[in-house]
Amino acid sequence: SGMRLLGPNCFGIIAPAVGLDATFSAVPPTVGGIAFGSQSGGIGLAVLAEATERGIGLSSFISLGNRADVSSNDLLCAWVDDPAAAVIMLYLESIGNPRRFLRIARHVASRKPVIVLKAGRSTSGRRGAASHTASLASDDAAVDALLRAAGVIRVDTLEEMLDVAQILAHQPAPLGPRVALIGNSGGPLILAADAAEAVGLQVPPLSEALRARILERVPRAAATSNPVDLLATVGPADVADVVGIVASSGEVDAVVVASVGVWPNEDTNLDDALGGNGVPGGMPTATPRGLPVVVSIAGIPARLSRRAVFRYSESAVRALGRAHAWSAWRAEHAQDRVPPIEAGSGSIDWLAVRRLVRAEAQGDQGTDGWLGPEAAQRIMRATGVRLAASGLAASPAEAAALASSLVPASGAVVMKAVVPGLLHKTEAGAVVLGVSGADAAAAAYGVFSERFPTMTAVLVQEQVAPGVELLVGARQDPSAGPLVVVAAGGVEAELLADIMIRAAPLTVGEARAMLLSLRTAARLTGFRGRPAVDLEQVARIVAQVSRLVAVVPELAEFEINPLVASTSGACAVDVRMRAEINSSTVRPLRGN
Repeated sequence: SGMRLLGPNCFGIIAPAVGLDATFSAVPPTVGGIAFGSQSGGIGLAVLAEATERGIGLSSFISLGNRADVSSNDLLCAWVDDPAAAVIMLYLESIGNPRRFLRIARHVASRKPVIVLKAGRSTSGRRGAASHTASLASDDAAVDALLRAAGVIRVDTLEEMLDVAQILAHQPAPLGPRVALIGNSGGPLILAADAAEAVGLQVPPLSEALRARILERVPRAAATSNPVDLLATVGPADVADVVGIVASSGEVDAVVVASVGVWPNEDTNLDDALGGNGVPGGMPTATPRGLPVVVSIAGIPARLSRRAVFRYSESAVRALGRAHAWSAWRAEHAQDRVPPIEAGSGSIDWLAVRRLVRAEAQGDQGTDGWLGPEAAQRIMRATGVRLAASGLAASPAEAAALASSLVPASGAVVMKAVVPGLLHKTEAGAVVLGVSGADAAAAAYGVFSERFPTMTAVLVQEQVAPGVELLVGARQDPSAGPLVVVAAGGVEAELLADIMIRAAPLTVGEARAMLLSLRTAARLTGFRGRPAVDLEQVARIVAQVSRLVAVVPELAEFEINPLVASTSGACAVDVRMRAEINSSTVRPLRGN
């Protein structure tokens, strides 16, 4: 019959505009512009009650339950073209098909805000999610990378989800990070300024000309730099005048009014002065440039406060920061879908690369799916990544010959024992640096033979000139899909724990931004007089790695560590890969 089914184990469906309430909620929601889907019936009930208390109206509510048929992806597809759904909220305990979610959510988020509360961040939380939904949650950093790539607004709490929705359902998202903080007491303004910095908003000083205009309306003792403390003697009309002056100045992108309840009927009078006229859900801005104006009034009991008003300035600013992050993402990503990677895209034949991975996995597989070094190097070369020159030696004589032929300008080679199942070679004593000459190479081979009885060969490799060491890797995550990782690399990678994770594939520009987001990014751009590395070449390698993991599902995980970056480019020194061939990796050659 084509009928779709919700659940099982779900709470029902509500469509307030047509009077449909197929739930057992005791609190019927009001009509509004927010569409809400929840994987948990209990959470759905709590959010419905809180939304009604705040005066936040819904266009629809759908409880997903165990999602035997209808999923969160289906809800996004239904709501993207629904004019009644101005904002989408989702409470999720698992993502489902990550590739499909990324495509759909990215498309929807380019058109309207999608706010997601993803549960299961902690180990205990993931256990609860597994027992509740019969689906395992993944590492939260992986999920965060997926949600970031999708352009959704990820929030940490139910309260924050409603805070962000309360703003975006009735006001435009800020087009830039500059925010003016205006109030009648220093304390809430200081807290608001701290919160602004924490969420990536800027609190710029106002110009002298603008400050002079403000002082024409308020006492001369007022602080007008930004935050703007108008003092407790000013009234709602004065605050509204200053808001209008600042919002129309062109110097800020949003205004937060952080007030303390010192006037009779302060919320009503301030709302009316700002032009809100008591519209439920938020004080709509009346500024000439259409800037969002968010209001918080501390000290008013909830039962007396108009529902449009935030009670704490920090909550208002954090929600505004989330709204700005989405606005910035949308401006940066004009393309509203993940571009597919075709077999012959760019200069790489990705279909041939995938066939090579399958062949190497079937013919040269070590412990637990880890490929041998020669197989891993062949795959890397097929993707255009430069590798340090090397060869495998099966005897002391072969090691001596390779050392003689591979000696670079440094006059030395590196030797590494190839031992099945040994992943961290340095700690095990399976790496020797600075081997100079044939005799030294033969001797090093002998030491390895005694130390590692199961050794199958020795990798003899040119010693690459010093540079900035990076780790570049990727893996297939069961809940978040293909991921790419960059980190400060070398033997100290785990100690530094300076790591960025993103959903694959990436453009070169996205890869560059990822590299510059590292805490130690100054090493790449020139630190204390050291030369900057060829950042574009490194970014191209990261983008190429991201394409590889997106195209080749058989490649479960791999790692280049280190990738040595210098002014002349970048060279992969050590590569390891693990392949898995099973029913889940059989799919058409597409990057998404």
